[in-house]
Amino acid sequence: MKNIGKILFFSFLFLVTLFASEVVTVSAKSSSSEVFEVTVGDDKLPIYYELVNTSDGVKEMLKFPVELKGKESVSISYRWEHTFCYKVVGENEVCEVDLTGEDQPVEEGKETVKILGDKIYSYTYFDEDMPYYSETLEFEYITFKNKFVSLDGSNKEIILDDISFLGSEIDYSYKFDVVIETYEKEGTEYVGYNPRGIFVNNGSSNVILNSFPTYQIINSLCISEDKCIGTNYSTVVSNNSYYPITPYIGNLKFPYDSYSNFRDSGAGSVNFKTSVACISNCSDTRRVKGTIEEPLLIYEGSYSLYLDNPVLDVSQSMVSSMDEYKKTKELKISVKDDFSGIDEDSLYYYLAWENSDGSCPTSVSSYSSYAYENGALFEIGSKLNSGKMCMYFEAGSVMGNVYKSDYYHFKFDNTKPGIELSHEYEDANYYNEVILHPTMKDSHSGVKEGYYLWSKEEINLASMIETDGQIYTGEINSLKDLNEDGTYYVYFLVYDNLDNYYARLLGVFNIDTTPLSISDIDVSSDLSDINYNNSGGVTVNVSEMSSGESYKCGFLNKNEVTVLDLNMNCMNGNKISLPSSTNGEYSFYAYVKDRASNYSLFEMKKDIKIDTKSPIVEYSVLFDDNKYRVNNEITINVSDFNELNSNSMKYGWFLANKNNVLSSNLVNSFENNSKIYYPNSYYGEYKLYVSVMDSVGNQTFMALDKIFRIDTDVVRISLVGEDEVTILKGEEYIDLGAKAYKGEIGSNTRTSEVRVSGVVDTNKAGTYYLIYTSGEGQFEVSVTRKVIVKSDAPYLFISVGLFGVGILVTGLRLFVRRKKE
Repeated sequence: MKNIGKILFFSFLFLVTLFASEVVTVSAKSSSSEVFEVTVGDDKLPIYYELVNTSDGVKEMLKFPVELKGKESVSISYRWEHTFCYKVVGENEVCEVDLTGEDQPVEEGKETVKILGDKIYSYTYFDEDMPYYSETLEFEYITFKNKFVSLDGSNKEIILDDISFLGSEIDYSYKFDVVIETYEKEGTEYVGYNPRGIFVNNGSSNVILNSFPTYQIINSLCISEDKCIGTNYSTVVSNNSYYPITPYIGNLKFPYDSYSNFRDSGAGSVNFKTSVACISNCSDTRRVKGTIEEPLLIYEGSYSLYLDNPVLDVSQSMVSSMDEYKKTKELKISVKDDFSGIDEDSLYYYLAWENSDGSCPTSVSSYSSYAYENGALFEIGSKLNSGKMCMYFEAGSVMGNVYKSDYYHFKFDNTKPGIELSHEYEDANYYNEVILHPTMKDSHSGVKEGYYLWSKEEINLASMIETDGQIYTGEINSLKDLNEDGTYYVYFLVYDNLDNYYARLLGVFNIDTTPLSISDIDVSSDLSDINYNNSGGVTVNVSEMSSGESYKCGFLNKNEVTVLDLNMNCMNGNKISLPSSTNGEYSFYAYVKDRASNYSLFEMKKDIKIDTKSPIVEYSVLFDDNKYRVNNEITINVSDFNELNSNSMKYGWFLANKNNVLSSNLVNSFENNSKIYYPNSYYGEYKLYVSVMDSVGNQTFMALDKIFRIDTDVVRISLVGEDEVTILKGEEYIDLGAKAYKGEIGSNTRTSEVRVSGVVDTNKAGTYYLIYTSGEGQFEVSVTRKVIVKSDAPYLFISVGLFGVGILVTGLRLFVRRKKE
């Protein structure tokens, strides 16, 4: 019988032509594929069946991408009405109406009428009255009735032909089938002992719908009336995945794993029972009639039991040297079974990687299987990568008993060892020494030995590295290995303990251990070879140094020179100026390197006459105190390696707080060891600047490190009172003195000390002179007052007709001499 799913897929369709006043009959039939054809007149229109996963679960759908042409229509809306009927032998017909169709408007006056268009409509085939399973139930027929009913109240209908299937055409996709593999010998059926499963999946690929009821398979295996082993399965393997068991699984052989003590039970027979029970979604009565509340027995059988498995003979080479790494391993396995014979198609060995803890995986899916020939020598290892492997063997008898060996452990190493190297050498550069420390690695059997080879040519054969090279002891050093400069290829070869090898080019290196010679260096200068030089310099161009690359250099006058004596950083191609504050005859030295950093010390130029040292100025001061003075003597002494330029010897006085004094500001000349005096008309704190050059142009321009307080302003002096005074003999004389000052009258006026010379004798008549002096030396000034002392004879001054005794009138003086008593 055909599968009911297929029958239902192709069992149903409808489509109609609309007439306003009559019933139209349309015939439909199922095809051999998931496509239905509806016949309308001479046209055959396709309709497709689909399974659609919706938010409400998986549903069966019919898709009608068809049109009905050439029929006159009126504007009436219809509803699709589907009726499903079946009849079981000996029972009444059962029908169910399904009103899942939508209202379909039909427009009037259109040449083409779309009854269903390209819409998708849900339709369920299994309803609550459809029985789930019965071993004896027989159907006479299943019929699908379909029509369109108008919605305008006129009861007009469009009826499709019935689609019926006779009982002989009906099968059940939800029927479970238990298959027992047996072996018959001398009229008795036997089942064997199979540790991998007495029940084996037959590889069914039926569609599984997860939203439908899930059923549990209950297996019971009894070796006596009171000793049974039960195993329940809620899932089975289908298409290498686990799914819930549903009515759509189809015919399966269910796996069964027996217990280890079953083999030793001594049982001679075994009884099987297989039942089914619903465990989830059991209320989904649209799929089944009621719920299987109690397990439903679907199979029961009894067979004789044969427990002896095939016998395997594993050669001793199998277990020898298991802890040692091997490239390959030769094995021979002999198998025999005296009861039913060996099933030659069941001979397999299985390989898997060890677990990280050294144990073997227990899951069958972790292993790869390989067939072997009974009693024949075969090899393992060459197909594998390197690592630790687990292996076991199996052999089956004709009746299905299976022997499974213990787990064996093997170590295989078919992987090349590794070489790791990191360095900072660049292929384009030159080196006077190349040191390499490659690391040899092997994760399995371990590193045995390594070889390396310096070669001026490229090579392709690893054997040349071992034959012509050297044993690697932890370092590759060009200075130790090579005695000739050049470009070298460095190759490396490493072996592991199973003679797996790996050769690699470590790099290409330019080796240059030969230092520069003087011919590799170009020296030029703008220095005089006869006279002393105070400017200019030397330019060095080293052919194997980069432009602007630095090196050590220096001007030295030592007999023995080392690189430590060089105190200048110079750059290739740049002019090196003469050192400052140096005089005498020198040689120029350079410590330069070539492209491979080989350094050499060279005397580049000899007998260079250098005088870059400025004249030395020393001084002494007569009065070295902080007083203001009008006079002082400063003696300047200048010394130099060469002669002095007498015309360059200048000095100048400038206020101590003045900035930016230039040598060109000095206009006063002086001679060496001569004295410099304070300038005239100066007052304040001053510095003395001196500038001097030697005969080659080295200049010293400086201010003496002393502050000079100068007061050489002009002194102004004047008498207080009359410059001529007359008194009588014996009369008291009071001198009013004189005043002296410096600077401008006003805020800058400063008084000056006044010194008086001369005496007035008031007891003796005569003329006297008083001299008032201020200032010093060339800045001294003086004034004189005349004092006249008259005798005591009486006299009388009369002026302008006025007279009087003891009377003083403006502009006149009247002196009356009294006669002594």
